[in-house]
Amino acid sequence: MAMERLPTGYGPPARAAHWATAALLAVSIPLGLVMVRIEGDVKFTLYNWHEWIGFTVWWITLFRVSWRLGHPPPPHVPPLPTLQHAAAESVHGLLYLALLAMPIAGWIGNSAYGFPLEPFGLFKLPDLVSKNEALGRVVLDIHGWTGWAVIVLLGMHVAAALHHHLVVRDATLRRMLPRALGGL
Repeated sequence: MAMERLPTGYGPPARAAHWATAALLAVSIPLGLVMVRIEGDVKFTLYNWHEWIGFTVWWITLFRVSWRLGHPPPPHVPPLPTLQHAAAESVHGLLYLALLAMPIAGWIGNSAYGFPLEPFGLFKLPDLVSKNEALGRVVLDIHGWTGWAVIVLLGMHVAAALHHHLVVRDATLRRMLPRALGGL
């Protein structure tokens, strides 16, 4: 008689990093969309917050990638079809890549414009390149387009999680939910 595998959830460090990233992106993305369209003193405040959040997301993402290398995700129960599994892995991989590359592009762009990055006002990060506004424009355009890619990838990620939860009714979303909210 074969034993049925029971669904299991992600560990507390993976859950905490996931939801911290989600919360930070829920703030950073609107900041990024608004700050480039306004003028005045508040613009610089929004830029600072956006940069500080990006700095934090970069470190959390670095942790998440490192953690995932030593702690593979729990298996899907039931297993996903091959194509669906490949799509999920691709979206996750592209999100990790974008969340690591985007803050670096922002840092390079700031450096090229001669704007120092001072996370939380505590210390100044070194410039990654010399002042070069033409380079800054190109790199910050890349940063912006990567931001749009993150928005699309997040939309796909959230849509897939909700599809699994509301339509397929499997444990995919519950694997990442905190236990207090019905997580596994």
